Amino acid sequence: MDFRFLISLLWAVGLLLHEIRLLSYFQQIEYKTRRYWKWQLPRVFTVLPFAFYLVNGIGITIALILSLLNPTQYTDQISAVISGIIIIGIFAYEIKQPVIKKIVYTKRVLRILLVLIILNTAAFYFLSKGITNTGYLAPILIPMLWGLLFFLAPIFIFTSNFILLPLESLIKYFFLRKAANKIKILQPTVIGITGSYGKTSTKNILAHIISDQKIALATPKSYNTLMGICKVINTSLEKKHEIFIVEMGAYRKGEIRKICKLATPHLVTITSIGPQHIERFGSIDNIIDAKYEIISSLHTGGTAIFNLDDAKTEIFIERIKNHPVKLVSSSSNPRADLYAKNISCSSKGLSFEIYNRADGRRYICTTRLLGMHTVVNILIALAIAVELGINLSHAIEKIKSLKPVPHRLELTKTPEGLNIIDDAYNSNPVGARNAIETLGHFVGGKKILVTPGLVELGESEEVENTKLGDFAANTCDLVVLIGEDKINRIQYIQQGLLNNGMDEKCIKIIPSINEAFEFLRGHAVPGDTILLLNDLPDIYSDN
Repeated sequence: MDFRFLISLLWAVGLLLHEIRLLSYFQQIEYKTRRYWKWQLPRVFTVLPFAFYLVNGIGITIALILSLLNPTQYTDQISAVISGIIIIGIFAYEIKQPVIKKIVYTKRVLRILLVLIILNTAAFYFLSKGITNTGYLAPILIPMLWGLLFFLAPIFIFTSNFILLPLESLIKYFFLRKAANKIKILQPTVIGITGSYGKTSTKNILAHIISDQKIALATPKSYNTLMGICKVINTSLEKKHEIFIVEMGAYRKGEIRKICKLATPHLVTITSIGPQHIERFGSIDNIIDAKYEIISSLHTGGTAIFNLDDAKTEIFIERIKNHPVKLVSSSSNPRADLYAKNISCSSKGLSFEIYNRADGRRYICTTRLLGMHTVVNILIALAIAVELGINLSHAIEKIKSLKPVPHRLELTKTPEGLNIIDDAYNSNPVGARNAIETLGHFVGGKKILVTPGLVELGESEEVENTKLGDFAANTCDLVVLIGEDKINRIQYIQQGLLNNGMDEKCIKIIPSINEAFEFLRGHAVPGDTILLLNDLPDIYSDN
C-alpha cells in the first residue's frame, strides 16, 4: 500500500470523527442551520485546543529540521512525523470530548455522512493537486491542508444538509402523507397534550390509569414534533388502538397547528404556560398563541381541560368558543371540577384529597411520585380519563401503582446509601423550584444540588437563574454548578446563592458532570440526598 495513501486515510478517519461529533450537535437542534451557525460562529477559532496546536507545531518543527538536512532523503519521514504527531493529537482530542447525548444513526444522519465523505474526498483531491508540485514542502503542506479541512468541517455539514434538502423534503412529504392516510383510516380518539411543562408526566399518568380500560397508544419519550409523531403513527399505531395520546411540543407558532392537522384532537389540555423556550419564541404572548393552536384545532364538540392554578388559563377560557371546558386545581379552587386539598408531600411520595364537583364526593389519592406540581398533572389526567368514560374511583386507585418517569424526579438509592433525585429532564423555572422543594422534604443528611442552570430563557435568563440560586440557598447545604465560572448562568446562580447568605465554601463550580460525580464520591456520605437538576444539551455545555 502506498505510504502517503495510508497517511491520508488516517487523516480522513480523524476528520470524519470530528465531523460526527459536530453532526451530533446538529442533530440535537433538529438540523436547524441558522441556530447551529449561531452556536458555531463563536467557536470557529477554538475548535481545537491548545494541545492540538502544540503537537502540530512540534511535528512541523521536526519536519522542517529534517527537510533542511536532506529534503530528498527524508520526504517520507517528514510526512510520517507531521501526520503521526498530529493524528495522535486529533484522535486523543476527539476521544476525550464528552458527549452528553450521543449521535443517533438515523437514515438522515447516514445520508449526511455519505455526502460528507464525498465532500471531504473532493476537497482534499482538488486542494492537494496544487501542492504536489511544491517539492520538499509537499509533505509539510499536505498535513496542513488536512488541518484546514478541520476548520471547514462545520461548513461541510451545512453544505451536506443543503444538498440533501430537496431529497429530505420529498421524504418528509411522503412520510407525512402516509401517516395522514393511516390515521384517517384508523380514526382513534386523539388526546392532545401541550404546555410549557408537565406534558410528558401528564401523558404517562394518563396512559397508565386508562391502560386496563382502553387500548391506548401514547407517543414515546420526547416524540412531540410533527415528524416524530408521524413516525409513531407509521410504525406503532394499529387498528386495535382506541385512544392515541399525543404530546405536542413547539418552538414557534404554527407547529402545533400542523400536528393537529395530522391528528385532530377530540380532547385537549394545556398543562401550563411559562418562559420555557422563550429564547426561540420571543415572548410569552407568542407562547400563548402557539399553545392556543391546540384549542382552535379541536374536533367539533371536543373538550378542553385547563389547570386553574396557572395564571394564563383565564386567557384561554376567555378565547375558547363552542367547546365544553373542564377545570382542575391543586389549590382548592372551588371553580374547578376536580380539585385537591390537604396535600401531604414527603420523600415517600404524595397523599391528598380529591373533590369531585359533579357528585360532591371526596376521594383519597396516594402515589409514590414526588413533587407538589405532580398533583396538577394527576388531576388533569384524571379529568381526561373521566371524559373517556373511566370511573373516577377506579382511576384514582390506579394512581397508587404509578412509577416515576425516568429522569423526572426519579428517586433511587445507591449501594453507598445516597438518595439520588434524578430530575435531569427538568429545564424550566417552575419545575426547578418544585424539584428543590422536593429536595427539602428529605430528612437527615446533607441536601446537595447539582445543576448547570437554566437555558433558552432569553432576556429572563439572568433573573431566573438568580432566583434559582436565591431559592436553593434556603434548602441546600452544598451546590455544585456544572460549567466554567465565566459562563453567565453560572455567575447568576452563584450570585443568587451568595445574596441569600450561602457560604462561598458551600458552592463548587466544576467543569463537567463526570468531574462533579468524582467530587461527590469524596464529599457525599450515606444519608445525603443529591438532586440532579437539568442535563443541558451539548450545545450549551460551554456557554
